[in-house]
Amino acid sequence: MSLLGNIFVDRDGPMFRHILNFLRSGKLLLPDDFREFALLEAEADFYQLSVLVECIRASLDEQKRRQEAEATRKATVTTSEEMEKSSASEKELGCYIDLIESNHPNGTFLTVVAPIDLLFTFPLRPDDRRQLEDLIGSAPSSRSGAATLLDEGYAELRRLAWPSRVMVGEHLRKCGSHLRHSSVSCHTDSDGYSETVLIGDKWFISELALTRVRMTAQSQRALPPGQLVGFIDWMPNGV
Repeated sequence: MSLLGNIFVDRDGPMFRHILNFLRSGKLLLPDDFREFALLEAEADFYQLSVLVECIRASLDEQKRRQEAEATRKATVTTSEEMEKSSASEKELGCYIDLIESNHPNGTFLTVVAPIDLLFTFPLRPDDRRQLEDLIGSAPSSRSGAATLLDEGYAELRRLAWPSRVMVGEHLRKCGSHLRHSSVSCHTDSDGYSETVLIGDKWFISELALTRVRMTAQSQRALPPGQLVGFIDWMPNGV
């Protein structure tokens, strides 16, 4: 306390602005480009504002989700010029499949966008396969866990720990599919330290390649390497 009776708090002045606004309105209002979540949480913890701490953490999670969604969208966008390179016959006699690999500090995960019947030919784990099965007969935009049903018979399956993008891509290539587009993007997470790298591949699968993929799936059951069904193990280099 000063000689004039003023109380001095030796804390971060700019951060106190957000704390004061929260105490006035009961809402955490931060700029869209706000990044100092760790510092703000430390200040809220110092003032013992547990509700504000929870709001800060929720806001950080939401910002991370938006950043990842935007980065995924950019990684899978194919320019109109590239689409024009695909012939009309290809569009009529085949389909496209998107593979998006997310490399996080806490692991690597794969998102696949493909016709739902084609997804069933992949070596999916039982839980992932069950989520797809729950979507059969549902309306577009329906969800089941990490699976979402899209338009025109397509589905999106997110956060696959297995198989990898390289493994699926090699399998598609050996079956006669063609890699049309590949992109890489990187963004720094809200903590300002860790980074997420997204690698997106767009494959075109002709009708002939689709037949090969389905025939392979019939003889080589969709299970991770080392889990045999009969006498055959699913391995892309064995196609």
